[in-house]
Amino acid sequence: MAYVRGSRHDYDQWATEGCDGWSYKDVLPYFIKSEDNRVPWLQDSIYHGKEGPLTVSPGHVTGLDTYNSQAMQELGYPTVDCNGENQIGYEPMTLTTRDGVRCSTSLAYLRPASNRENLHVSPNSLGYKSKKVNIVNKVATGVQFIREGRKHFVHARREVILSAGAINSPQILLLSGIGPKKHLQSLNIPVEEDLPVGQNLQDHLLVPLMFFPNESMSIVPEKAMSIWNILLYKTMGKGKRIPLFYISKPTLTQIYQNMTMKYYIMEKLFLKTYRKNTNVFTVGPTLLQPASTGTITLKSRDPFDPPIIEPNYLSNKDDIHTLRKGIRKSLELGSTQTFKRLGIKLEDTYLALPDCKEYRVPSDEYLDCYIQHLAFTIGHPCCTCKMGGSNDVSAVVDSKLR
Repeated sequence: MAYVRGSRHDYDQWATEGCDGWSYKDVLPYFIKSEDNRVPWLQDSIYHGKEGPLTVSPGHVTGLDTYNSQAMQELGYPTVDCNGENQIGYEPMTLTTRDGVRCSTSLAYLRPASNRENLHVSPNSLGYKSKKVNIVNKVATGVQFIREGRKHFVHARREVILSAGAINSPQILLLSGIGPKKHLQSLNIPVEEDLPVGQNLQDHLLVPLMFFPNESMSIVPEKAMSIWNILLYKTMGKGKRIPLFYISKPTLTQIYQNMTMKYYIMEKLFLKTYRKNTNVFTVGPTLLQPASTGTITLKSRDPFDPPIIEPNYLSNKDDIHTLRKGIRKSLELGSTQTFKRLGIKLEDTYLALPDCKEYRVPSDEYLDCYIQHLAFTIGHPCCTCKMGGSNDVSAVVDSKLR
């Protein structure tokens, strides 16, 4: 529910690389058009809209935002509108909620259009159950799918728009004969177009750091599930997360392999802390521009077989170095007078991971080990059907998404 737009520099880079119409100047009007902004301190901003279907609201649960704001100012970060003129800085999180309820795609867009005569929704038919896009003479003419055990075909009068996410979109294209020629031929799928479908998979990784305040200011299960808090939600419905952006530029380009994920550590450090109703809040340095890329490929020609997902997390050592910088930035919070005054600190035992005990805490080697054990996906896979200019050999679609 966090309302966070991409960096203006990312959009401008897309345009520079040949994606006409995707510069920040080009996309900003659509952000504004889509938004129903109800955040009091943003009502006069030229970067926000008030007439759109997607409601954006402030979130309030704890007093941590005041302390975080003070701590960030000590570290030199201004308070900004992360979706406005300058993204680098601190901002109390804004959320895609309406009257305390998530303003989902369904609530914002689908329900208001549900009575249109030209809209028909066929549930339990598409997504992973899609069989293929039907192609005749290089033109998509419709979609074949399976519903309740029966095969169906929908003919397109104008065009087919495939929007099945970063995992299922490449799966459907590959099943339809659009993808790397060698991979399709290995499964005896007739090749309609040789394109790098399923390549260039990228994802965001987060490394959690838990801070323990002396004062009772966290949302713990005992508070969250109390009758009083439930009544507050029913009547007011509010919540908060806190974003901070800063620029980190990795420099090395070595390859790191054999990343491991130790779930027992996650269980020990996080779930037990949560279940004990411990006052804690988490800072999560996040890798927004990974250098590591993975792939989506078919397991078989069977549309009911899930595809093979190889994310290759942290395969490029640049990503480890970037996350390490993020951790060190986060640890600086503990040195601020604001955190010291409140008794907020990073628990010493928390950093002492058993599998990293050979390294000194918090040396670079230790933090790299820490990252390899605790970094996890926040579920933002993308780029498997990459958009690009006519000269981009890694692109699957052009700037008009064709």
